[in-house]
Amino acid sequence: MPDAFGPTLTAAAAAIESGELSPGDLVDACLARAEETAELGAWVTLDAERARADAARLAAEPVRGPLHGIPVGVKDLVDVAGLPTRAGAPAVVGEAPAERDAGIVAALREAGAIVLGKTATHGLALGVTTPAVTNPVAADRIAGGSSGGSAAAVATGGCLLAVGTDTAGSIRIPAACCGVAGLMPRPGRLSREGVIPGAPSFDSVGLLAGSAGDLALAWAALTGEAAAPGAERAGTVPAAALGRVDDAVVDAALQAATRLAETGTRVDETGVPAFGAWGPHRAVVIGAEALAVHREAGWWPARADDYPADVRRQLKEAEGLDAAQVEAAREALADLARALREALAEAGVLIVPTLPVPAPARAEATGDAAADLRSAGLLTRLCGPVNAAGLASLSVPAGDDGHGVQLIAAGERRALAAGAALMQPAATGEPR
Repeated sequence: MPDAFGPTLTAAAAAIESGELSPGDLVDACLARAEETAELGAWVTLDAERARADAARLAAEPVRGPLHGIPVGVKDLVDVAGLPTRAGAPAVVGEAPAERDAGIVAALREAGAIVLGKTATHGLALGVTTPAVTNPVAADRIAGGSSGGSAAAVATGGCLLAVGTDTAGSIRIPAACCGVAGLMPRPGRLSREGVIPGAPSFDSVGLLAGSAGDLALAWAALTGEAAAPGAERAGTVPAAALGRVDDAVVDAALQAATRLAETGTRVDETGVPAFGAWGPHRAVVIGAEALAVHREAGWWPARADDYPADVRRQLKEAEGLDAAQVEAAREALADLARALREALAEAGVLIVPTLPVPAPARAEATGDAAADLRSAGLLTRLCGPVNAAGLASLSVPAGDDGHGVQLIAAGERRALAAGAALMQPAATGEPR
């Protein structure tokens, strides 16, 4: 966990505000961790010189807020001025330095955060394994994707906050695999300007950190919205709606529900559309939208041979779709989304495993395109519907084994409040 390697974001913010910790010392500590763990592949670019210069400047300024002096990693799908945005596929997108910061990066800098560099992504953010990254908490397991580098950077203490993107689970999947917290806000809540799209109808820019509390602090700094005080209601979902899931992840979700009940939250079972019903329709719409993005950029089909095999296969399959198929898939998703939102209005927060299985073995990420797409279908089953319904979701480690559990809500404040309640110490004083 991140706090094994240094301060949490919350603790660091308090120490910087009190003067006990300088931004420069914190940046140096995070850069040292990033360099010590370089073999894990979390970082693709470190901008140490600028980070240290920014830290020195911020040390001389009044504290702007909780992100003042906090080191941040930025997924290499998101523009940082002066650094290339390679998207895990430089042969496709090129390596020209970005001319200006993406909207989210500009907002972080305005809040006083310090960008340490760029973190690795699965190629073009269209996959769930990020094969270049080794899972820092279980080297024999995948780090998850597509924001695998961001999750690994946080998990190792290389940064205290990281930017990710999420089209069907790309923040929450690696958060669950690497034992950190990941917030996927509703699409558009954080700026998507300067971010290479995946599938625009589903894309969300979000954050990863060590805990729900850290994310709530960052969210408040960026939006002015403090987390709501606790969660009044929450819902578990029937086993039939989840589909085939491993007992370990189900147990983690049940333990999360029990923990929330202990904090005073009313927890009831809530009927929802089957999560597996969304998959075929999501695949059609995501494929069609991704193909349109890549054609418009001039990358496809001109550079088709340079694409990662799994992404190339997705786009080739999408070429076979017609407008009627895409429209039918959109209509089916709209019906499912309506039903899920109605269930959520009753439950307040839904408690769902992030993944149907524990983090898969790294050996299973063979690079075979067909196998990789099957893995993507499995690992996005419980995450992808949230994007399609335009909801917010927070993944946090829960239960005895720390498997990822999603807290799905109509808005970010409610999800963060439930996450903070879940991760607070129990009455015995033992950490959860």
